[in-house]
Amino acid sequence: MKTKFATGHLGVTTQVVFSCFQNQQIRVDKIWVNNSSGSNRTFNLHHVSKGETAEASNSMIYEAIIRSNTSAYFDGPFYFEPGDSLQANCSAASAVNVFVYGDIA
Repeated sequence: MKTKFATGHLGVTTQVVFSCFQNQQIRVDKIWVNNSSGSNRTFNLHHVSKGETAEASNSMIYEAIIRSNTSAYFDGPFYFEPGDSLQANCSAASAVNVFVYGDIA
């Protein structure tokens, strides 16, 4: 089953894009990041295992610059196990959206 996970606008505080629940696995096929503001922004994506917090050591993408009014795409597959989550933040609130497409097993 193809699923779209969406966060809406990211904030400067790290937030959960999605979490893998017990007895669930998620394969991410594509991550789409869009900067809808008129200024360049940076963003971070973290693959956080159960009991961890988002930090540089579990980043998938760290302090990446996304230019104003542009989008960037990242192709998977990326695999998430039960208890894992994808978490994200950006350099300015209400500037960057993250959409994730994949399958839930």
